[in-house]
Order: sequence, then structure tokens, then C-alpha cells
Amino acid sequence: MRNNQLKNEKELSGTFLSFKEYRQKINTDFTRSSVLNKEFCIDLKGKNTLVLQELSVLLFCKQYTEQLHGTLVLTNVSAILKEFFELTRTDGCFIIKSVSV
Repeated sequence: MRNNQLKNEKELSGTFLSFKEYRQKINTDFTRSSVLNKEFCIDLKGKNTLVLQELSVLLFCKQYTEQLHGTLVLTNVSAILKEFFELTRTDGCFIIKSVSV
């Protein structure tokens, strides 16, 4: 499973991923049948805060991935960003695999 995760990982440090870019990545890299039961990881390394637009993009990406029967996973989430998800009550919406201190 780890090899599939590495192929599907998108790092967000620096510029932020748009929903259109995420959808294109899934649609070009994978056929519908190969998306089933796969984890798509978004690496939030270096991000300590999100603006509302970025949070909404993550929510749309999660919804789109679930429509394809995949799973969106957030990795390298900072402790501050984890608290942000808790304060906005969106922590239950995402699978967070690793929290960095």
C-alpha cells in the first residue's frame, strides 16, 4: 500500500493545489477501476495555516475522491494545523495519518 501512496502523493508546501489540478491528476493518472480503494495523500508539510479557500478545496477533493471510491489522506499535518481543523470542526472530515510537532 505504501508504494501506491507515494505515487498518489501531492505536496502542498509553497503553492496550494487547486481542485481542478487534483481532479486532473486523478483522471489522468488513474482509470476509474484503478482508483477503487486507493489512498490519495496530500502532504501538508510546511503548512501552519489554511485560508477558507484552501480548506474548501480540501473538502471538494475529499468529496471527489469518495465519489471515485478512493480515500483522501492528509499527511505531515503540523500540530497548529491539526488544532485549526479541530477549531473549524473539520477534523472529523479528514483522515490524518501523521502529525508533525
